[in-house]
Amino acid sequence: MKVKNKNISSINTQKNIKEAFAILMSKKKELSAITVTDLVKIAGITRSAFYTHYDNIYDVAKEIQDDTLKLIDFNEDDVDNPENIKKYLNKVIDYLKNNEEIYKLLASSKEPLIFIDRLNKMIYEKIIRLENIKGKDIELKIAFFTDGCVSLFLKYFRGKLNKSLDEIGEYINTVIEDYLLK
Repeated sequence: MKVKNKNISSINTQKNIKEAFAILMSKKKELSAITVTDLVKIAGITRSAFYTHYDNIYDVAKEIQDDTLKLIDFNEDDVDNPENIKKYLNKVIDYLKNNEEIYKLLASSKEPLIFIDRLNKMIYEKIIRLENIKGKDIELKIAFFTDGCVSLFLKYFRGKLNKSLDEIGEYINTVIEDYLLK
């Protein structure tokens, strides 16, 4: 992001750009098919306003991903036991619920994979440090768990899962108890 001093106008412009980006991702299905011309038309801004904030479309995608991962990240020391893992995953779900529309649009595209991989890696790295996880092949167990969690989120946002994010969260908490900690 190029703008350093964020005023209300700048914040609104970036919000409009991100919303327009999500709309275009849902329609075009590929990041490479989105143009700045299309984006500024939907966002209702000028090209110069876009370039004041971003160098290109890929910067918008990266910022959306970075913002999300920053907001759902816990301090490394805060995820030190199974109860805090549950709190952490509930924080992830709450954030996704609060931004549900944009993630539904983004997940409908063909290119959410970079974000999904980064989210998966973040959750995996938090859980792998726990000493409470038992059993053989712990790395496989955690990878299986995190892949499953992230897959549920993606299916939900693509409309392929007839459950709410709250129900998914409850299920994930049950899996932590019944699978990860046994």
